[in-house]
Amino acid sequence: MRKLVFLFATLLLFASHRNLAQIDTLRYHLVRFQVVDGDTFYVVNLKEVEKLGKKRKRNVDDAKRFAKLVRDVKRALPYAKLAAFRMQLIEQNLAHCNDDETKKEYLKKSEAGLKKQFEDQLKNLTIDQGHILVKLIYRETGKTTYNIIKQYQGGSKAFIWNTFGKLYGHNLKTEYDPAEEYEIEFIIKKLGFD
Repeated sequence: MRKLVFLFATLLLFASHRNLAQIDTLRYHLVRFQVVDGDTFYVVNLKEVEKLGKKRKRNVDDAKRFAKLVRDVKRALPYAKLAAFRMQLIEQNLAHCNDDETKKEYLKKSEAGLKKQFEDQLKNLTIDQGHILVKLIYRETGKTTYNIIKQYQGGSKAFIWNTFGKLYGHNLKTEYDPAEEYEIEFIIKKLGFD
């Protein structure tokens, strides 16, 4: 009988030791046992695990391309913001003009002032920065560059400028879609301009 009790106690000790060894108490907190169809399951709350390690290495070309995109967006975005501001200002001033003659004169003076102030700077933009500027103008104003030119200078000048832009790979009718241009949108939000 003693041997049977000793054997039973040893088995019980061994079984309980084996069950406790399966539960790492540093990472888990035992809540309760649950019996389902005669099987006993441990119900535990898991602690949050943070994965540490190296980030996925990007291709060197991808890193260079993204750095160039950041530089181009930094260069073009202030002009797009300024264009939206100036367009709003022009719209407010045009609302105060009574006749068409005054509006035409005001638009000519505004255009001359903008050319004098920004023509040299905009000529120094690269082709890629020009593409980005056209998209960002749409983002800031809600109108394509083609429609803005058409509104202020007429359809024939808009057509001429769009044709001239196509020689350099620009399409002034380009719209900005944040889903397609997610990298540009990310850069703008990261820079804090939004």
